[in-house]
Amino acid sequence: MITDTLAPYPINQVARFGFAVDSYFPGQVQVLAVQWMQKVDADLGTDGGIIEFSLDSGVTWQNPFYNPTVYNFFGFDYQYTDTLSNGQIGFTGTDTTWRNVWLCMYDQYQGFKVRFTFLSDSIDQSKEGWMIDNLIYQPTFSHTVGENTRANFFKIHPNPSPGRVYIENQDLIGPNYIEKMELVDLEGRVVQQWGKRPPDTHVDLEAHPNGVYFLNIQTQKNFESFKVILAR
Repeated sequence: MITDTLAPYPINQVARFGFAVDSYFPGQVQVLAVQWMQKVDADLGTDGGIIEFSLDSGVTWQNPFYNPTVYNFFGFDYQYTDTLSNGQIGFTGTDTTWRNVWLCMYDQYQGFKVRFTFLSDSIDQSKEGWMIDNLIYQPTFSHTVGENTRANFFKIHPNPSPGRVYIENQDLIGPNYIEKMELVDLEGRVVQQWGKRPPDTHVDLEAHPNGVYFLNIQTQKNFESFKVILAR
């Protein structure tokens, strides 16, 4: 699948395809893996591709980024992900490297569906879109937790928090300045954003209801995501 084989992708479009998993093997299979190869060429931060999955045959849909129900989601480069115009996190920017992306789920879900959506805004920048190839689904008995293990450069506290969360730099080599941060709810929606910050800072979350969130921190050196529990 490719957004367009000849011309740049059109403006003001929502293009989508998906599939359902009709059968699985409870008690035998540990992980359901959806795998594909992709390239992306889209307007950074506005246009791009969104992955969603459903655990109830398409009644509701969830974004896999920082989602606690996802066993593993990896293979892409985080610098080519961002919050798109509809408020969801997706693949964006220009990544010309073929990426081998994996979305892995536990096997207890019947009615499992996956869909791929490409969004474009009203500005034509003559971009190529989203190229997807070698899309496969496979049940597996085991799977790696991820391709790379990253040490945490930050510590956050308190957690659970009544509202204010402190972020402390743990990089012993030198300062690790924050480029941007996002607070994401369990539905994958970005509910608050921050720009550049010093390595040691804090964020106030009092405006949000109690619950579980993910605080995503993008720095000059790396990307980290922390589960944050708001409890007053």
